[in-house]
Amino acid sequence: MQTSDIVLAQLGLDSFFAEDRLVYDLEAGTVKNPGTERLIYVSSDLMRGIHQALLEETADAWKIIFCNCGRTWGKRVARHLDTSLERAGRGTQSALPHEGYLAFIETYFARHGWGVLKLDLSDAPLGLIVARLTSSYFVAVLSDTDDLVDPLLAGILQGFLEHVSGAELAAAEIACARKGAPECVFVVTARSRLDAIEPLIGNTDADAILATLRG
Repeated sequence: MQTSDIVLAQLGLDSFFAEDRLVYDLEAGTVKNPGTERLIYVSSDLMRGIHQALLEETADAWKIIFCNCGRTWGKRVARHLDTSLERAGRGTQSALPHEGYLAFIETYFARHGWGVLKLDLSDAPLGLIVARLTSSYFVAVLSDTDDLVDPLLAGILQGFLEHVSGAELAAAEIACARKGAPECVFVVTARSRLDAIEPLIGNTDADAILATLRG
């Protein structure tokens, strides 16, 4: 059993991801998890089609649209986690130890097929959270571009961490395996700090951008 699975089991949150507890209603055509959140299965072809349609209609604004959708998504995931904690008599996320919500969001990414996520809170005292992702779903699916392709996932991180922290944040992908980086790297921080490094994104490697943010 992986460390994140052990942490979730200790907190009583392992059932949130229990596949044997998914509720299939064939008459209604729905699938729901134990938190009563409706699930859908999105094929690679459908995601490529959505991306292509947005690219043709909005050009580079597809990234903003995906990020905003992800932010809304992340907030909903966080609210469902609150509901599950309350049902288990454990309060809300604010009562969770750091390793609890880290394990939850990392497991959420893996179980939903987005990739293997690792959150790093080493720079949290500086107001900076770093996340690294391997085996990215979007890197695999959007194979006809060499762009940064994970804005939806950046948005999920932003929305989730905004709910957890109670602060307004901003998130961006600063390195992407689709552009040849060894892994996808995201930062979550204050909007003003993100605006300051925006000209570097896509033109500078992740370590240099992180050094700028830490400086």
